[in-house]
Amino acid sequence: MNLTFSSDAEEDVQEIADYTFEAWGDDQEEIYLSSLYRRLNEISRDPGRWKKRDDLFEGCQTAFAGRHVIFFSIQDGEVFVSRILHQSMDVHRQILP
Repeated sequence: MNLTFSSDAEEDVQEIADYTFEAWGDDQEEIYLSSLYRRLNEISRDPGRWKKRDDLFEGCQTAFAGRHVIFFSIQDGEVFVSRILHQSMDVHRQILP
């Protein structure tokens, strides 16, 4: 399935990249982002295998990637990535209206 990112998810990826680069350098940024994109590819190949979180929003599923959690759903035959948040963040505050 194709992956589509919300504008929030696109910003999340950029913030992850910026933070990782500033804290750990170029090599670690590349390693971490590669790991994140590997997990996104796994999700796109088999989106049904991940944990369901309908308490957050209808159809929500989650998958861990390193210290981040990918929040996604299936919409119109595509994987729609809503957010990618650090595991220490208050998920309800970030996702729920």
